[in-house]
Amino acid sequence: MAKRKSIKSALVMAIVSVFACLAMFAGTTFAWFTDSVTSSGNIIASGTLDVTMEWANGKTDPTSATWTDASAGPMFNNDKWEPGYAEARHIKISNVGTLALKYNISIVADGEVSKLAEVIDVYYADPAVQITDRASIPADKKIGTLKDVLANLDAAGELEAKTSDTITLVLKMQESAGNEYQGLKIGSSFSVYLAATQLASESDSFDENYDAGAKYPEPEDVWDGTADTSWYNTTDKTFTLSTAEELAGLSVLSASGNTFSGKTVVLDYNINLDGNQWTPIKQFSGTFDGGDHTVSNFTLDGSAGRAGFIQNLGQYPATVKNLTLSSVVGTASSKQYFGILAANGHTSILNNVHIVDCKVTTANKDAWVGGIYGYFNWTSASNCTVENLEIDATGGAKFIGGFSGNMDQDLSIDNVDIKGLKITVSETDGDCAVGGFTGQTQTGHRQPTFNNCDVTGLDIVVSGTVDVGGFIGDAGAHTIANNCTTEGKIDASNVISTTAVIGGFVSDSGWNNNESSKGGHKLTGCSADVDIVTGGATAGGFIGSTTAINADGGNRNMPLTCTNCSATGTVTVADGATAIIGGFAGEAERGTFKNCSTTSAEFFAKIMDGYVLNDDGNGTVTVTKE
Repeated sequence: MAKRKSIKSALVMAIVSVFACLAMFAGTTFAWFTDSVTSSGNIIASGTLDVTMEWANGKTDPTSATWTDASAGPMFNNDKWEPGYAEARHIKISNVGTLALKYNISIVADGEVSKLAEVIDVYYADPAVQITDRASIPADKKIGTLKDVLANLDAAGELEAKTSDTITLVLKMQESAGNEYQGLKIGSSFSVYLAATQLASESDSFDENYDAGAKYPEPEDVWDGTADTSWYNTTDKTFTLSTAEELAGLSVLSASGNTFSGKTVVLDYNINLDGNQWTPIKQFSGTFDGGDHTVSNFTLDGSAGRAGFIQNLGQYPATVKNLTLSSVVGTASSKQYFGILAANGHTSILNNVHIVDCKVTTANKDAWVGGIYGYFNWTSASNCTVENLEIDATGGAKFIGGFSGNMDQDLSIDNVDIKGLKITVSETDGDCAVGGFTGQTQTGHRQPTFNNCDVTGLDIVVSGTVDVGGFIGDAGAHTIANNCTTEGKIDASNVISTTAVIGGFVSDSGWNNNESSKGGHKLTGCSADVDIVTGGATAGGFIGSTTAINADGGNRNMPLTCTNCSATGTVTVADGATAIIGGFAGEAERGTFKNCSTTSAEFFAKIMDGYVLNDDGNGTVTVTKE
């Protein structure tokens, strides 16, 4: 018996020992074999494209010449030319940057070219051959008269980094030039213009041709702050403007009551307004053809009233086409309309109009601000863009949109794109609507139509009580949108009000149904890829609400039909906040949804009391009264 007890005790002790070992084993940290490799000193840095132009007297040896910076003043500067007179200039082009470049030199007249250009011969000489007198000007190097080569000198070349080229340019007045050429000028002056752009030289991992299509910058006329109206007369129907001073003259003429109705103004040169404040063209009712040129670098002051490049466009059928406005800084600080192109548009047509790299700041909660228009009605637009527009409305605003603050019309907007739109808004009184395309479509009997319009790179940050739509802020009119898209993000984490509405495409479907025969909002083939964060506002990936939460007297009952529409962005609630959010709509009171989709499992977050959702099983759901 004692032996058995001993065996039993030993067995028990062995089991206890095993468990103790297992427990110790479980608490043990293993030593793992490891290895690592580091590639240090990696560099990603952008190169520089930097070119200089210098000139020297062409009668000297270029290897020992004294060079002058061409940007410091004229290289040809004599007002006593006469038959047989000649001047030679060495021109040195240096690549002082780190990237290879190609260049082109042209002669550009500032203002109207007189017939004097017909008797000035141009020679493109070899700098290695000394030009000591008129007899040594090489006749075989003549490339034409100055009239022939204006803006087409074609003195071109290629330069690797830290290298230079030298050319020799000779201008000579023909000996046969008679008395009729006395007292004339080649325009008010002329410029020797050097343009440089990237050369397909540096290779990436694949080839060296990725920048083969690089384009030269175009020359521009810089404003001296004065105005020239001498180009205008009461008989002509078409006027061509070549200088900034002539463009300023258009503003002066408009201020005196000339609307240019039935007349055409053509811009045939790029205009740089040199950072000056622009006085808006007060009223323009004719045709403004930008000729694919750019008016750039100016400010707009809206503190005293409506502001834009044009204050009031239209009233009679007016047209603006083939025009780019860039690098504009504006202030909208009054209870008025503000648009980069026009503060107000009425009965007008836009085609191929572009707004690039502009910034607007507001300082008034009643401002109506848009990238092209502040407000407009009865205006059509096609093939237009707004690119890299920033609107700082921390001072408040009433309506804000990438294209327009507000619109009231029955016409169509076709192929208009908003690219890279940043809007920052602070609003506390609950009367602000923000849209990636337009802040509001208003008036219940209107029916605006949007076809193939896109908003990309949307970045909206709002606080206070603000309604936001990735495409339309407040949809008031019977809005039609076909194949329109929005992409970007809306940060409404500081919008804690439950009366605010946020939607990836449109905020809500409220407003008045003044003419029920028009059928309400009809959105077809539209999509919203917008990431939304809300701090309390009702939010939906496509539409925030199919009712109007902030309804005025309950008279907002606009029908809504969405066909083949989708919402693919995320809709989330800020940390510590609560809100009604849905993948497609936050809440629903009405609407017909045909073949619509969302990446969120919850299509609607809430069906309003007294309403019911009906699903026909074939891809169509409706929300109607019980």
